[in-house]
Amino acid sequence: MRRLLSCVVVLFISGCNCGDRGGGDAGGLSDGGSGAVDGGALDAGVLVDAGSADGGQAVSDAGTPDGGTGCDGLTAAACQLKPGCRADYCSACSCGPGAYQGCHPKGSRPPVCPLGPCPTPTCCSNNADCQSNTFCVSPESPPSCGICNSQPSTCSADAECAPSICSPRACACNAETECTPGCSETNPCFTGTACNPSTRRCETISCTTDPQCPQTFKCESTVCIRRTCVDDVGCGNGFCVNGECFDSRGTCDLPVR
Repeated sequence: MRRLLSCVVVLFISGCNCGDRGGGDAGGLSDGGSGAVDGGALDAGVLVDAGSADGGQAVSDAGTPDGGTGCDGLTAAACQLKPGCRADYCSACSCGPGAYQGCHPKGSRPPVCPLGPCPTPTCCSNNADCQSNTFCVSPESPPSCGICNSQPSTCSADAECAPSICSPRACACNAETECTPGCSETNPCFTGTACNPSTRRCETISCTTDPQCPQTFKCESTVCIRRTCVDDVGCGNGFCVNGECFDSRGTCDLPVR
């Protein structure tokens, strides 16, 4: 009887152990399998994420010089119309259009221009582009003024200045006038105006349609007037300077007085 009870106990214990082991192993395999599946899914997910995000971005950045903005390779005209892009130029001695240096994302560092025969002035679109003690002066515009000139007028009519003309003085305090050269072949008028040989004064160009005016002008009330703008896009092949369209950028200059 004792021997029989011992066998029963041994079988009972062995059976329990086998069941526990089998359950534990199965559970372990299940967990392990589940863990392997979960781990594989997670690993696969990480690999996919890494491949689609980091790897894809790296390929995109490496394959596209402009980081995928679509600026690279555009012509100057197309670049000005592309949001987020900036047309870069290198000019020597002036802020004119100069040589086109390519289309780059806005906010990126401008290309380094080669040294020219003379220094290029600081070019600008508005006062924000200039140092605190200088102002953005539009092309073909009088220089900015500091203290106004209150000296008395030196003329009141063209006859007093012949062959010159009597014109308002630059930086005058109260529209004082002085004798200045009239327009001629050697002293041409600014863009958008034409010289009247009889009066030797520059007058606005008459028109009926926009094509009769310079590219940065439009026809309004039968005369050519300069286009207004908020950025270069509104100026076609021109540049927006202080809210108006010009053929070149402005220059950062000190006040004349």
